[in-house]
Amino acid sequence: MKYKNINAELSDENKNLIIQKFREIEAIIDPFAVNLTVEERKEFPKMGKKTLGFVETTVGYETHHPELVPSFLDVGAHIMDLNLAKQLQEVMEVGEPVMEKVNDTLMAVGAEAYLAGRVFYDAVKAAEKNGTPGCDVIVKDLGEIFKRYRGKAEPETEDTKK
Repeated sequence: MKYKNINAELSDENKNLIIQKFREIEAIIDPFAVNLTVEERKEFPKMGKKTLGFVETTVGYETHHPELVPSFLDVGAHIMDLNLAKQLQEVMEVGEPVMEKVNDTLMAVGAEAYLAGRVFYDAVKAAEKNGTPGCDVIVKDLGEIFKRYRGKAEPETEDTKK
């Protein structure tokens, strides 16, 4: 669906409910969850749909041919890892689209709010140029905010180019 202007509200009650649900999920996974470094993410072999069949088949052979399993390989732990990986994949299939919606909506409404602020700022600058009283204070304040958050002077707009 193509993006359209968003005019919506999220009640504090619903926002708090969403946050509560995420915290409940976090509490469930915290006992075994890890936080990998960027380097670890690069180094670890990845198990996806293509390699899942390989891993499932090795577990089957390990179970049916215990005499071939090296003494240092814990078959029970291997089975647990496989089962947890499959369960977490299922959770990701539900969770990732939801987080993508949250991220996309945040980006869209953030852009809308920023652009609306720019429209106001440009209008006040035009009003100041026309001598409207009180605008100089607003322009100065908003210009200072730009400098603080941008780390540089106000970005060039059509009004400032002239």
